[in-house]
Amino acid sequence: MHLHRQPTETPNYSKTNGLNRPLPGIYLKVPTGGGKTLLACHSIDLIQKSYLKKQTGLVLWIVPSTQIYRQTIKALKGRQHPYRQTLDISSGGRTLIKEKTEMFNRLDVEENWVVLMLMFPSANRQTKETLKVFRDAGGFTEFFPAEDNYPAQNELLKHIPNLDCFGEEGEVFRRQIKTSLGNTLKVFKPLVIIDEGHRAYGEQARNTVRNFNPSFILELSATPPPNSNELVKITGRELHEEEMIKLDIHLTNKSSLDWKNTLLASFEKRNGLEKKPKNTNKILANISVRFV
Repeated sequence: MHLHRQPTETPNYSKTNGLNRPLPGIYLKVPTGGGKTLLACHSIDLIQKSYLKKQTGLVLWIVPSTQIYRQTIKALKGRQHPYRQTLDISSGGRTLIKEKTEMFNRLDVEENWVVLMLMFPSANRQTKETLKVFRDAGGFTEFFPAEDNYPAQNELLKHIPNLDCFGEEGEVFRRQIKTSLGNTLKVFKPLVIIDEGHRAYGEQARNTVRNFNPSFILELSATPPPNSNELVKITGRELHEEEMIKLDIHLTNKSSLDWKNTLLASFEKRNGLEKKPKNTNKILANISVRFV
């Protein structure tokens, strides 16, 4: 893809992380099929080395659905896949792809790019107490002071006050930091990649991501939400000119101003296509409705 894009001239919306510190973040607006995952892989190299000045570290990669999760994790774990090869070239072959059920240690993070995949619903603060990512896992104990080392625990809480703990401040048995994956993320202040970023903009979702104490957030979507820092816009026409659109697009422009008429026309069109036996599933899977 040979698109030489210039940064868009949009306002910069400032954000903060869970430590109330400035949170740099950018948005890449790319239509579906425009290679968002490949762009994310290249962006990790640029952000880590050029902005964060790090050759190793923790990258949190968040996706919105089971289907996208399975596709992405399979590609990133496959050493022959272009996505994984891009990461390996950038890291000098020192890339570890992890799921939330897999442990990693301090040496892994210090010597590699540890890319942790997380499906966003599993990080929703509304139900976090029932989810493994926030539970005291025991496998991440080396990232935290010993349970009986109260001075060290208090010192860590001074630097990272939003760590999840057992107990409340002032109790007889004192607070103890949970050795959870969620707390481990907060300690490492990861680079966060959010695929389909427009799905992560409910208030609970925003709080969840910010409270991981990210050092940088890169979001990718075809439809960025308001108040997003759009760095680059790529249009569907540009993808077509680069011959990146593999399926024919049949666009029907409705003159009615009533969205209900457009929705009804779409429903009727879908029902008509469903009666055609040839390639029905493929056609239905690629129907979309957009109100402009």
